[in-house]
Amino acid sequence: MLDELMARPAAQGVRGLITTVTETNDASWAMFASFARRRGVAFSKRVMFERDRHFAGAHDTEFLVSIGPFATSAKETL
Repeated sequence: MLDELMARPAAQGVRGLITTVTETNDASWAMFASFARRRGVAFSKRVMFERDRHFAGAHDTEFLVSIGPFATSAKETL
């Protein structure tokens, strides 16, 4: 899915992706980690919104996921 999105003309020049994911969302973690590995780029996570502090206990903590930076293509550097 992410590879298809990144192949679109509108994504030309994108240098990275960011999103938030709850800790128990295993499918999303696997998709984002796999995407980063295939692209050979950094994958990091940190707490973004805490369950009690930001959601009054009504929603799981959200982690900020950062993927990239992606390599600049030769076309972009001309």
